This record gives sequence, C-alpha cells and structure tokens, in this order.
Amino acid sequence: MSNFRTLRLTAIALALTACATATDPVPEAELAAVEPAAPAAVAAQAPTQAPPPDAGRDLEQVNLCDLIPNEEVAGLFAAEPTRGNLEGASGPSCIYQFTPDGGSTVHNVYVALVGTDLAEVSLGLARDEGAEPVAGLADESLIRYVDDEEQFRLTGMRRDDFGFEIAAPEEQGAIRLAQLILDRLGP
Repeated sequence: MSNFRTLRLTAIALALTACATATDPVPEAELAAVEPAAPAAVAAQAPTQAPPPDAGRDLEQVNLCDLIPNEEVAGLFAAEPTRGNLEGASGPSCIYQFTPDGGSTVHNVYVALVGTDLAEVSLGLARDEGAEPVAGLADESLIRYVDDEEQFRLTGMRRDDFGFEIAAPEEQGAIRLAQLILDRLGP
C-alpha cells in the first residue's frame, strides 16, 4: 500500500512540475477591431426602450368647474344648485352640488377627466363589473349602478384625446353631462 501511495505522490509531483515549467505562453483572446458606428446608423437602430403610453390631451390646462358651471349641471338634472362654483377650484375634475327637491336633499356629482391610458384601464374594470354600453357617447362609454354608493358610474373615452369618469345620482343626467363635456372640449 505504501508503494502505491509513493507512486501516486510521485505522479502528482511530476504533473505539477510539468505544468509549472511549461514554456509555451498562454494564448490571449483576440478581439476583432470595432469601428464606431456612423451617426446615421445609430439613428436607424431600434430604440431599446418603449415609448411612453399616449395619454392624449394635456388635461391640466382644463378648468372643468369654469368650463361647466354648477348651475348648468344642476339644470341637466332638473334641479337647483345648492351653491355657486367652488372658489379656487381648477384642474380636470370638479364636484357639483344641487338639490332636486328644494333643499332637503343634496346630491353630489363627481367628474374627472383622465388620460386615455387611465381611461382604458377604467373601461376594462367597468366591463368586468358588468357595465352596459352607452350607444353614441364618445368612442366608448359604459355605465353601471353602484349600490353601496347609490350612484351611477359613467366611464368613457374619446380615443387619442381624453377619458372621463362621472358619478351621479341619475343615469340620464350623467349621460347628458358627459355629452356636454364632449361638446365643450370639442373634437
């Protein structure tokens, strides 16, 4: 057994010595010369990042409360306004208040204008919740009644432009308000 061990150790020593004394240089990896791309070639390459989603119109420039005053919205619901326009309100959303019965009941109508990317998501959710299509209103509009809010939810979109979300106590009033928004914001 010791002879075998001695033989094995001798073989290992010789192998290590042979490797350590090799005179052949280790070949280096050869790299092909790379020339810089011409500016025209760089522009023709496909982008590495997808463009941002199209959100449509710049809605921050829209003051919805000024565009459609509270009195006008109350009229769409055959009601009386409970107040004038909100002071200092600006931007693409507004809350309207009116009373259908002379003051004992106050209804709120919430309106928000949204980008088309968000409108697509909202329409998908509305479809999933069983919303019904509203024919002839924008490019696509869906309405549903939400029991726990006691409101109709109208979601719609004018393709490549903007979307809207309306929460109102009456279905036809919500549809008339959406049409008014579409008319005021133009094609």
